[in-house]
Amino acid sequence: MFRVFLGLGSNLGHKQAHLRTGLQKLSEQAGLLKKVSGLYETEPWGVENQDSYYNLVAEMETPLLPLRLLAVIRQVELECGRERKERWGSRTLDIDLLFFEDYHFTLPELTVPHPRLTERNFVLYPLAEIAGGFVHPANALTLAELKERSPDTGWINRIADADITCP
Repeated sequence: MFRVFLGLGSNLGHKQAHLRTGLQKLSEQAGLLKKVSGLYETEPWGVENQDSYYNLVAEMETPLLPLRLLAVIRQVELECGRERKERWGSRTLDIDLLFFEDYHFTLPELTVPHPRLTERNFVLYPLAEIAGGFVHPANALTLAELKERSPDTGWINRIADADITCP
């Protein structure tokens, strides 16, 4: 089993329901949910004139190798109504593979760790909440340290505990 961290976000429709459904489908198709962060409302990143996002991070154990896990992630996004129209566009559900164990690699379709996670509070805050001591394999800083050093100036508010029960 591999330890992975996934970032989930939604800014269309019933955002919290999309996140809940995405987590349920991931647990059915990809592995065992171990931890889920609280729910954060955040400013859209990289674009303007969008509704705010709801974001959270989940830690999972999965038997799937990275590209197979990515395929399952893309399928879950589709099942939740995701349409890929524009980069950083609004979406019902976005799922990013943030970490896969402590591996560091780049493939044409996937880079691990996620290449922009150190620049985004909507990822760093929920990551630090559930795994503040986890060390980023590319820069040797903990997630708590990365959160404190984040260059992101966008607003972020923790609005709820996760409503997904993990074993």
